[in-house]
Amino acid sequence: MTESQRSKIHAIHESPPGDAFAVPAEQLERVIARASVLQHATGDGEQRQLSEEEIIAIGREVGLEPEHVRRALAEYRAEALAPDLPDDHPLLTRHFGQPFARVQRVVRGDPQDIHRAFERHLRAEESMRAIRLHSTASVWEPDSSWKGKLSRALNLEGRSFELTQLKSFSIGTAPASPNESLVILTADLKEERTEQIQGWGFSLGALMALALVGAAVEGLSAWYWLLIMALAAAGSALGAFAIRTSMDNRRRRAALLLEGLLDQIEFSKSHT
Repeated sequence: MTESQRSKIHAIHESPPGDAFAVPAEQLERVIARASVLQHATGDGEQRQLSEEEIIAIGREVGLEPEHVRRALAEYRAEALAPDLPDDHPLLTRHFGQPFARVQRVVRGDPQDIHRAFERHLRAEESMRAIRLHSTASVWEPDSSWKGKLSRALNLEGRSFELTQLKSFSIGTAPASPNESLVILTADLKEERTEQIQGWGFSLGALMALALVGAAVEGLSAWYWLLIMALAAAGSALGAFAIRTSMDNRRRRAALLLEGLLDQIEFSKSHT
């Protein structure tokens, strides 16, 4: 029996006396969703929109605080606002993984104010520069000017400048509710992936060229040529696996850096 099953049994045994079929609160969403499916399947469903106040009232009936319901609604709206990731070649994605890392969060405040907070922080604290800049959207890269490089080299204030590990990332903000905004940070790792593929291809190509030259000089049999082809196929598969693993690690690292940036901005805004 799994831990999940044991917890469900425990929840049932802990139910109030006289209600042997009580349902744990965390299962409410699943029950409501299933009831909605059954009602629509019988043709009894009513296609209408619920207002925010109606949803808050329903939440209050099952013991949910209005502020939590409003936050959940803001996050729901935010999901609809989030744009799709940029296009990538399907074969490259399949073999080497997605070259993007994305984090998003609903933050209290106006979209333009939040974006300006990011802009001030990145310029002053992270040695980053904007290569595209709008009121609620921008693209950033490490400051490659002599001043930026000198600042990072001297590092008189002991900063980590960890965000400069990312060669490019974008910021987007959009309203999610009257008092909150969706913030989306997306790191572009295409350049790192391309460098890894090129490095692996060059190494494998050099080894294959040496093997083919040696085979031609020695006049080896067809079996040796087949062995070379098999080794090339194995090397390709191993290289693809190594690059995919490396990209997985890069995405996790990029996501952590972006989450850290979000934490700093949210903390600074809460103390202003």
